Amino acid sequence: MKRLSWLVLMLPLTALANPFSQSTNPNQPNYQNPSQQRMSEEMRIQQSQQKSQLQQQQQWQTQQQRQQLQQQIEQNRQRTQSLQPGRSTGY
Repeated sequence: MKRLSWLVLMLPLTALANPFSQSTNPNQPNYQNPSQQRMSEEMRIQQSQQKSQLQQQQQWQTQQQRQQLQQQIEQNRQRTQSLQPGRSTGY
């Protein structure tokens, strides 16, 4: 029982020690120095902002295209109705 309690007491300390050694050890495979980490984070933020802007532009363009198509459909509908026999032509 004493061994188990000793293990339980030591476990939090070993869990805390591991992340620090990995993040500050340049010999780790995925190590990045702090300036590289900042640059990576800035690039990630910039890409996210650009993606958001592109999505907004695409939504606006899609809305504009829909409106133009609706106008064309309405104009064509009016034109075909005015050209039906028995109606006066406006042309």
